[in-house]
Amino acid sequence: MAKKLISPRLDRFNRKAAAVLVAGIFLLLPALARSEYVGGEGKSKPGLSVSIEPVFGLTKRDMSGDEGSLTSLRFFLRPTFKIYDRVAFYGNIGAADYHQGDADGALGLLAGGGAKVFFIAHNQYINLYADGQFLTFASNYDGDGHRFFAYQFALLISHKDSNWNIYAGPKYAQLQNGAHANDKVGVVIGMDYSVTPMVFFTAEMHNFTDDALYVGVGYRF
Repeated sequence: MAKKLISPRLDRFNRKAAAVLVAGIFLLLPALARSEYVGGEGKSKPGLSVSIEPVFGLTKRDMSGDEGSLTSLRFFLRPTFKIYDRVAFYGNIGAADYHQGDADGALGLLAGGGAKVFFIAHNQYINLYADGQFLTFASNYDGDGHRFFAYQFALLISHKDSNWNIYAGPKYAQLQNGAHANDKVGVVIGMDYSVTPMVFFTAEMHNFTDDALYVGVGYRF
C-alpha cells in the first residue's frame, strides 16, 4: 500500500530531475567542448552481470605551473563485471589527446581500470556505493612524448525508479603530468536510462575539480 501511495510522487520527481539534468547537459555542451574527463560510475543490477560500454568524454582542468589549464578529448571501451551484488570490476581501453598552452598533443593510448563496492545490495530503489579508479594515457607533441596519470575516489548515492537511475556524490581526483591539478575535491552527477533490460544510456557531469562531460551507450549480457 505504501508503495502505491509514494510511487506517483517518485515518478514525478524522477521525470523532473531527469529533464533538468538533460537540459543542463545540452546547455553546457559549448562550455565543456574542451574539458577533461576523470570519472565514471557503475550500474546497480542484481546478481552476476557483464556489460560493455563505449564512452566519449570532453574534459578541462586547471593545473599548477605556467602552462594553464589542460584539456582533453577521449573515447574508450569499458567492460564491467559485477559479482555477488556487492562488487564490480571494470577496465578502460581507448585513446586520448591533450591541449595545454601552445601544445596540441596527438591521440595516444589510454588504459585503466577500477572497482565499485555496493553497500546496499538488494534494494531496488536506493543504493550507496564507492568507486575507485585510475587511468593513464600517453600523447606526443612535436616529437616529445607526454604521459598522464589520473586517479579518483567517489562516494555516490543513487535512486532508481522505472527506467531511470539518477546518482550524485562527492569525489576526490588527481591528475599528474609533472604538474599537478589545482583542485582535488569535486562533485559528480549523472543518470542512466535503460532503453531495454539490456541496452542503457549514461550521461554524467563533473564540477569543481574539473569541467567534465561524458556520454556512453552500453549493453548488458
